Amino acid sequence: MNRRTGYSLVEVIVVMVTASTMMAVTVALLYGLLRAERITRDHIRHSTALGRLADQFRRDVHAAVALPADEERGWRLTLAPGETVVYRAEAGRMDRLRKTGEKLQQRESFALPPGTAAEIETSSAGDIATASLLIAPNGAEPKRSSGRAIQFDAVVGRDRRFITAENQ
Repeated sequence: MNRRTGYSLVEVIVVMVTASTMMAVTVALLYGLLRAERITRDHIRHSTALGRLADQFRRDVHAAVALPADEERGWRLTLAPGETVVYRAEAGRMDRLRKTGEKLQQRESFALPPGTAAEIETSSAGDIATASLLIAPNGAEPKRSSGRAIQFDAVVGRDRRFITAENQ
């Protein structure tokens, strides 16, 4: 009896199909993980930028002496005589410009989530004036928007969270 050593063509094809399937699954998993990592990184970047924007906006409004004034391309807060802060909503970002007179002292840019637009609304009731920064889906890119609005409120002139009956 003559025994041959080696593999048949069917065995080689079965091994190749199994290896190809394993490679396809591995590539699909790797692609999914990289996509999830990118989405998470973008979400963290936008959340951090919104947190910094909210803190800065509240500080500016608390330091303001009057309600924000609408401008052609943004909103102007008067902080002290000769010192102003201008907020401008650009495509995908919110710019903050701090000026002394007409001289630019500081410029900051905050990334907004995709598909959103920023707007500042003001209101006053009695001696309390408030400013609200509203970041909402703009409708132009419905597939890219987060779907819900975010609102940051602040009282003009001083931080009312720390007022007690004694120091009113």
